[in-house]
Amino acid sequence: MKPSALLLCLLLAGGCAARSKHADPADTAAAEPAHWTYEGETGPDHWAETYPDCALPDESPLDLAGTVDAPLPALQLDYRPVEGTIRDTGHAIQVDAAGGTLRAGDAAADLVQLHFHVPSEHTVDGRAAAGELHLVHRDTAGVLTVVGVLLEAGAAPHAYLDSLFAFLPREGAEAQAVTVNAARLLPDGRSYYAYPGSLTTPPCTGGVRWIVLAAPLPVSAEQIEALARYHPRNARPVQPLGSRTIARLAP
Repeated sequence: MKPSALLLCLLLAGGCAARSKHADPADTAAAEPAHWTYEGETGPDHWAETYPDCALPDESPLDLAGTVDAPLPALQLDYRPVEGTIRDTGHAIQVDAAGGTLRAGDAAADLVQLHFHVPSEHTVDGRAAAGELHLVHRDTAGVLTVVGVLLEAGAAPHAYLDSLFAFLPREGAEAQAVTVNAARLLPDGRSYYAYPGSLTTPPCTGGVRWIVLAAPLPVSAEQIEALARYHPRNARPVQPLGSRTIARLAP
């Protein structure tokens, strides 16, 4: 194994062996047997009452501060247009589509779905972005790698996001068929942050490898508002860093 790939394994998963716990990547934001929300008595402060893993160390998201430059492997995101569906899970707008591969050194994982949060779940030096896109991948051992893309609101709309949002389901509607190419939802640049964490929704399963792209994706305020009409605030607060290190691909 190349040194950079070994470093990625050590940083993201405490080693390259398969973890004993894996999440179901088919629907990381799907409704669980017990009801949960993002506010009040069923909000994040109370998730652990039903889902004990939500109170474990090494939870996500994090504030990306105090990072350490490291010789991480170059990130390759090879996506292609595929047929999928777009739906409201009750917690997020989600696109179920398998079409592409994440590669970092010797590690590889396949894209299974993507979904949106408003505002961003990860923050940078304490500052949240307008939104965040999560691209969920699974490798052959069942381990999840989630790529986070921060959405920065500006004046100009993102053309491809507009075409995708044309298929947003109406309230109460079933999933809509859509062709999606996740490559068109990526910002320029492949510098990234990496750390080991968890799902950011119940059951907060651990053993998740997190990669957050350093460059944001420019979108319009109207596009953020389109997401917020479904879920005005579906972001888990940042969690304690604990003993973890947040690595950043050295320039």
